[in-house]
Amino acid sequence: MFLLDTNLCIQLLNNRSAQIQDHFLQHSPEEIVLCSIVKMELLYGARRSQRIEANLQLLKRFFHPLQSLPFDDRCAEEAGQIRADLASQGSPIGPIDLLIAA
Repeated sequence: MFLLDTNLCIQLLNNRSAQIQDHFLQHSPEEIVLCSIVKMELLYGARRSQRIEANLQLLKRFFHPLQSLPFDDRCAEEAGQIRADLASQGSPIGPIDLLIAA
């Protein structure tokens, strides 16, 4: 299973990397997942863009075959643990990346 992060999704959506496109196309949609946090970031970006409707339609087509993992209580517990571990190591990460990592 591959969990796509926001930056990778943007590269795929904008055809910025032939290598990433090729890797993506070698796998079935069942092997590739998103999480609700990544979907939120992408939808936010679309709604802040110059081409809102076109980008929302693009995302709808992109999301359609992919499973979306929800952010639930288990994720909240994991995020708390990751944040504590990273803080104790002096390596904190941003809040959105933390939620995606969970």
